Amino acid sequence: MSSPRPKNPFVQSLPFDSTRYTALLKPPKSNQLKSGFVSLAPKEEVGSHSTENCEEMLIILSGVGEMVINGQDKMKLAANQIAYVPPETEHNVENVGNEPLRYIYVVSKVTA
Repeated sequence: MSSPRPKNPFVQSLPFDSTRYTALLKPPKSNQLKSGFVSLAPKEEVGSHSTENCEEMLIILSGVGEMVINGQDKMKLAANQIAYVPPETEHNVENVGNEPLRYIYVVSKVTA
């Protein structure tokens, strides 16, 4: 297997406006790492989805929410917290507060 190609470093601003979703990093800017910025209005949710063969980390920037795991377990989310979602895990994120829930997600493919 060949080594990943070197990438160019960069800095960019986060979209703290009315943007709901923005991809921050993904190939070809990175080798495998994917990340994005999400802003959910009160009572809004991302929708149930699976991490498939990836692990995911959420970095909560502001607001409060809940992450529902496999349609059952609820985990509270708040500013200045991280949440980890293992591979093959169905989950959803919902804003349960009165202000926007803003977070960054980071996804990395699990390799054998």
